Amino acid sequence: MKSKSNIHKEQNACKAMELVWPAIVNTTTQEASVANVMITALRE
Repeated sequence: MKSKSNIHKEQNACKAMELVWPAIVNTTTQEASVANVMITALRE
């Protein structure tokens, strides 16, 4: 059986991931679109 402090830490980690994850996804999509623009520019 887990102690309450461990469960609390896991809940905090989940909340932190929920906050951080959208930012990570946003930056990766921005980088991907920038890469696409650069590739298209190179092709032309």
